[in-house]
Amino acid sequence: MKLTNKNYFTAKNNHISNSDISNWKKCKNYFYKKKVTREIVQPITDALVIGSAVDEWLTVNMGSYGSKYQMVKRRTNKDDENYRYQLTGKMVDEIEGMCTAVEATEAYKELMFEGIIDCPATEYDKATNSYKEVIERKIIKRHKSQQILQYDFPIGEHFLGICNIPDWYIIDKKTGVCTITDLKTAKAFNGSKTKWHWKCVEFGYYRQQAMAQKILKLLHPEITSFQSRHLIVEKDPDGIHNVYAWIISQDRIDDAMIELNETLEDIHNEINFNKLPASWSEDDVVGEYE
Repeated sequence: MKLTNKNYFTAKNNHISNSDISNWKKCKNYFYKKKVTREIVQPITDALVIGSAVDEWLTVNMGSYGSKYQMVKRRTNKDDENYRYQLTGKMVDEIEGMCTAVEATEAYKELMFEGIIDCPATEYDKATNSYKEVIERKIIKRHKSQQILQYDFPIGEHFLGICNIPDWYIIDKKTGVCTITDLKTAKAFNGSKTKWHWKCVEFGYYRQQAMAQKILKLLHPEITSFQSRHLIVEKDPDGIHNVYAWIISQDRIDDAMIELNETLEDIHNEINFNKLPASWSEDDVVGEYE
């Protein structure tokens, strides 16, 4: 089954995503009811709507955002399929503030640029037995955005493979280096790398990068190495939408890759998807000295 923009976020998608892994980590039974029987439906929150709108503006274009989302005086019931595309005036102001802040950065311009630039370089001159300054013309290709990645292989009796949608990625044909960039909206955290690290741990962002790297390497064996990045914009009530462009530790992603592979193996072997039992055991001690 080929995943598309129409079926990726529907019950027809039987591939495992990083979000599904997070649900598994929460509870096997919760994962089963959400991914297999579809008894549990993802609630549509304001944070989800705003994040999706920012993604649409920045990874596709402003025109697509304008045609998909509309400002309304009062939003309809959450059961309405159009609810996720309805924005209050306050939400529109917040989205526009964040998007314009990101668009003004050099980091974003690099992702969206496509063309030819002149780059200074050095070249060896045999006649003078020395190096001289030259100008090389370099073709810059725009990073691919919102491309659905999938790799098919059976995972247990319910699932067909793994999937991911990186916000942007590009593979350098000369070096084989693949750069993956994910856009993140977050509550103001004062630019603390320590706080962001723990957000990456809590929300599975390292594992998200591991999933993207795993699929891209399977689809493109020519990739020699990866660089993963986060482009983060703060949702600030005062309208100070600071933007951070940070490279993500490959060591952390490598650790997350081990976790990811072990979890996929666990899902493959699971049969009952029962809740964890709760019973007293001498082996379950909290705070014990090692």
